[in-house]
Amino acid sequence: MSEIVTRLVDEHLALGGYVLMMSATLGETLRAKIERRPRVNISPAIARPYPQVSTAKKDIEVSTSTARSTQMIISDHSNALKRATETIERNEAVLWIRSTVADALNDYHAFQSSGVKVILHHSRFADIDRQYLDRKVLGILGPTGHRTGVVIVGTQTLEQSLDIDADLLVTDAVPADVLLQRLGRLHRHRADTSPTAIVLDPGAWDDMVRADGRPLGGPGHVGHGCTAH
Repeated sequence: MSEIVTRLVDEHLALGGYVLMMSATLGETLRAKIERRPRVNISPAIARPYPQVSTAKKDIEVSTSTARSTQMIISDHSNALKRATETIERNEAVLWIRSTVADALNDYHAFQSSGVKVILHHSRFADIDRQYLDRKVLGILGPTGHRTGVVIVGTQTLEQSLDIDADLLVTDAVPADVLLQRLGRLHRHRADTSPTAIVLDPGAWDDMVRADGRPLGGPGHVGHGCTAH
């Protein structure tokens, strides 16, 4: 996706056009590529204000009246399953996002076997079935949904284009820009809350990233367009 976006921007600028990029999760890697400059190190990337309006030469901080902290827990798979089940027993909804369809299917069957109410949502369904599943998920977690004790297991399809609000998020370890997208589906329509997100422990963290912080491939790894610092 980053290659497509970069090519589109380059060709549009070459024709004399202008580009306004709007994103909550534009990472330093992709931003540097689009701006045709070297990628800065992690410390100056972290120091940048968020949110902000920026050009290649100027950053303008944007004030916001809302702030919220999210508790992040790194957990092994079995403890995450237990935590999700406890949440469902309190009649709360869990968003469980894996990076591959195979992992999502395995977890879906694990919840099914334990008698937990579960919904499966991923990109390999036929279009008409996806539309049905979208409505089903929105009917539970949407702005006017009727929240209930259920775990919605899926992939990246749950982090984009769905206005949903979960009580608990469980996710694979993913690049920061992707994690921000997923966190945006946690207590999305609630103010003054401190929600919890569980990141599934991928094992040896040092084996998952390069020295410069970029992700390596590994079990269950899906390459994403850019890495946000």
